[in-house]
Amino acid sequence: MSRAVPRLRWLLLLPLLVLAALAGRPVGAVPAVAAPITLVARPAYEGVFRPGSWLPIIVELENTGVDRTVEVRVAARSGAQYGTVVELPNRGRKLVTVYVYLTPASRRLNVQVLHEGQELGSQRIQLPPANPRAHVVAVVAGDAPPMRLLAGGDLVAAALRLADLPEHSLGLSGFDTLLLTDDTASGLSAAQRVALTEWVQRGGQLLLAGGPELQRTLAGLPPALRPVVVTPGEPLAASALFGESASGGAPVPVARLAPQAAGGAPAPYAIPLPPPLAGSGLALEQSVGRGVVTVLGLPLSHPAVAGWADAPLLWERILRPRAELPPGFAPEALNLDAFVEGNLAASLTSLPALELPPLGLLAGLVLAYIVLVGPGTYLVLRRFDRQALGWIVVPLLTLLFAALTYAVGYRQRGGDVVLNTVTLVEPLDERGTAARLRSFVGVFSPERRSYTLRSDTADTPAPLLRPLSIQGPWDPGPAGGGLFLQDPARGAEARDVEVAQWSMRAFASDVITGDVGLRARLVIDGDQLIGEVENRGAYELIDVTLVQGDQLVRLGDLAPGEARRGALTRRQVAQPDMFGPTLPMSYLLYGEEMERLSRSGGQPLPPEMQQRVRIIDALYSYGPPVRSGQPVLIAWAHAPGIQLRPATVRADTQQTMLFSATPQIALAGAETSLPPGWLAPRIEGDATAACFGGMGMGLLPQLEPEVLQLLLPRDLYGFRPAELTLLTSSDGPWSDDLQVELYDWGSANWETQQLHQRAQAVAEPERFLSSHGMLRVRLRSERGLANAGCVYVDARLRGTMP
Repeated sequence: MSRAVPRLRWLLLLPLLVLAALAGRPVGAVPAVAAPITLVARPAYEGVFRPGSWLPIIVELENTGVDRTVEVRVAARSGAQYGTVVELPNRGRKLVTVYVYLTPASRRLNVQVLHEGQELGSQRIQLPPANPRAHVVAVVAGDAPPMRLLAGGDLVAAALRLADLPEHSLGLSGFDTLLLTDDTASGLSAAQRVALTEWVQRGGQLLLAGGPELQRTLAGLPPALRPVVVTPGEPLAASALFGESASGGAPVPVARLAPQAAGGAPAPYAIPLPPPLAGSGLALEQSVGRGVVTVLGLPLSHPAVAGWADAPLLWERILRPRAELPPGFAPEALNLDAFVEGNLAASLTSLPALELPPLGLLAGLVLAYIVLVGPGTYLVLRRFDRQALGWIVVPLLTLLFAALTYAVGYRQRGGDVVLNTVTLVEPLDERGTAARLRSFVGVFSPERRSYTLRSDTADTPAPLLRPLSIQGPWDPGPAGGGLFLQDPARGAEARDVEVAQWSMRAFASDVITGDVGLRARLVIDGDQLIGEVENRGAYELIDVTLVQGDQLVRLGDLAPGEARRGALTRRQVAQPDMFGPTLPMSYLLYGEEMERLSRSGGQPLPPEMQQRVRIIDALYSYGPPVRSGQPVLIAWAHAPGIQLRPATVRADTQQTMLFSATPQIALAGAETSLPPGWLAPRIEGDATAACFGGMGMGLLPQLEPEVLQLLLPRDLYGFRPAELTLLTSSDGPWSDDLQVELYDWGSANWETQQLHQRAQAVAEPERFLSSHGMLRVRLRSERGLANAGCVYVDARLRGTMP
C-alpha cells in the first residue's frame, strides 16, 4: 500500500510536467492567426437588375497581412460563378470590377475572397427589383442632374458616377440610353471611351445635352461619337422656345448644331421636335453601328425645360425605343438578344463531326454475323456432333459482334471531346470598319468529366464568357456551374465545368472586332436591284447571297480580294401556297436544293447544309420574325470566333461562321420608287396588341389606340416622298369601324385616313414621313377584338433623296 501512494503522486504530477514543457517552447512555434482581408463590395449604378445583361460589381480589397494572390468570386445561390485573380501585397489596397451576367435568379449575390480555396471574407448583395420592360436611362451629370424629368411611367433613371463607368462595353448592357451633361465626358479614361463607343455600336443610345458646355462634352468623346459641331448661341427667352406659357423665366442658353459626318458615314439627320421647337434644328442624330448618338442643344436641367408642359413629348421624340419581344413569346425577363442567342444555341447540338463508320465495314460485320450465326454455326456444330450447344454459341457470337461494333465506333470517334462553334458576325456599318462577333461554343463529352477551358488569345479587356442554355435533355439547367475568370493576362477561362456523359455544355461570348473586310452595296435602279459584294478579308466567303424581300442573287464563293455583282430576281416556288405570302428565309436560300432532293427520292440535305438551315431558322424564323423586307447579306466561312479549348484533353472542332450584314443602299436615278416591304414594322409601347400571321407582324385592333411604326433603312433617311400609298390588309374580314390615322410630325397631331380601298393614296405625304425615316400609324376599333383578325399596314413610296 505504501509503494502505491508515491506512484499515484507521480501520475498526478505528470500532466503538470507536460504543461510546463509545452510552456517552455519558443513562441514562434505557435502558428500565427491569418490576418483578415477587408472586403467592401457594391453594384455599379445603383444595382439596376435587368436579366440578360451584365452588371459590374465593384470590390474594394485591403490586405493587412502577408502578400497573397487571391480570387474574387461573385455568384448567385446556384449556377455560374464569375471572378478574377488579384495580387494583394502587404498593406495593399485594390479596386477590382467583376462582371456578372444576370439571370432571373441573380437578385441575391454573394461576393467571396478566396486564397488557395479558403474563404478570407464575404459579403452579400441584394439587387432591387425593376420593371423588365422599362426604358432604363443612365444619367452621368454634374451638380444638377435632370433626374426628375425621367421619373415615372416606363422610364427608369439610374445615377452613374463617372468613376463607375465600366471599362468593358458589356458592363453598360443594362441601359437603353446613357445621358451625358455638364462636361462630364472630359474625365473619361481611354478604356472608358472605347467601352462607350462599343456599347453604342452594339445598339445603345448616347444622349448629349447642354447649352454652351456641350462643346466641352463633345471634345471629351472619341471622334466616332462627335456627330456635330457646336457653335454657342445667344440665350433665348423661354417664351421663344416653349411658347407664351413659359414666359417670365430666365433666358435659356442654347447651342447651335451643325452636322458633321465622320469617315464617309451618312450625314447626321434632324429629329423632329414637338412644336414650337419643330424645325429649330436643336436635335441631331447620327447612327453609329447599331446604335445612335443624339445631340440636344438644350440644357435639360434648366428650369424652363424642366417646367415645360410638353417635356414628356420631348422625351418621347429623343429617346430611342429598344427592340422588344411581344408578350407571350418568351418569359417577360428575356430580352431580344437573349431570345435569339437561345435559338442559336440549339444548333450546337447538331454534330455532323460524329459521322457513321464506313458503310463497307458495317456491311462486312453484318454479313459475317449472318454467316456465322446462321449456316456457320450449324455446319460447325454438326461436324463435331454438338448441335445441342447452339443455344450457348449463338448468344456468345451475338455478344462478340456487339463488342466488336462498339469497339469500332469507339475507336473511330467515341472517345473524342467535340467542340462545336457557331459564330455570328454582324458588320456594324456598310464600310465594315467594325463588327460584332457573337460566338457560341458547345462542348460535347463522351464521359462525365470536369473541364478547364481557355481561349487562345488574351485581349484587354478580357472577353466575358458565360454559360448558355441549350434547352433539351442535354441542358444541365440551373445546376450547371463553373468558374468564369475575367483576367486580361490569361484571356477568357472557365474552370470546373462539369459535363455529364454523352452530354454538352454551351458557352457564349460577345466582342467587338475591327475591320472584317466585307463590303456590300445594293443599287436601286428603277425596278431593278443590283447587288455588289467585295471580300477584303482573310477568309473565303462561301455561298454569298443578297436578299431583299423575296428577291435574291446568289454570288457563289468569294476568295479574299474578289468582288462580284449581280441582279436580284424573284424566287420561284414550286408550290406557291405552301408558305403563304412570306417565304421563310431558309427556304428562300435553299429551297432549290430541297426541291431537287425531294424529286430524287426524298434525300435529306447534306449535313453542312442542314446546319446552315438550322442557324438561319434560329435567326429569322423562330418566334417574332426578325427579317423584314429590308436587304440583308448572308455569307458563310470556315473560321473560328472565340478559340476556346480544353486545357488537358484533345478535342475535335467543328466551326461555322455566318455573316449577316446590311448592305449600303444607293439610288441610281433622281426619282425612286420603293415597293411594299422596304418599311420595317415596329410596335410602339408594350406590344400587347402585336400579332403574327400570314403577312408577318401586325396589330390586333383594340378599344385603346395602338401605334405601329414603319421605318426606312438608315441609308434612306431624309427620303422626300412625292407619293405615299397606304396599304392595309387583314386576316379576317375588314371592319368598317376600324379607324386608321397617320401622325403629322409638324403639328404633332393625328389625322384620320379615309380608307375607301386597301391601297389608298395619301395627300401631302411629306407631312407624315419624318426626317429619320419613320411613318407612325395608329389603329383603333370601337368594337375591339370583335372583328378578330390581324391587321397589316405597309406603304408604297415614290420620291427623291436630298
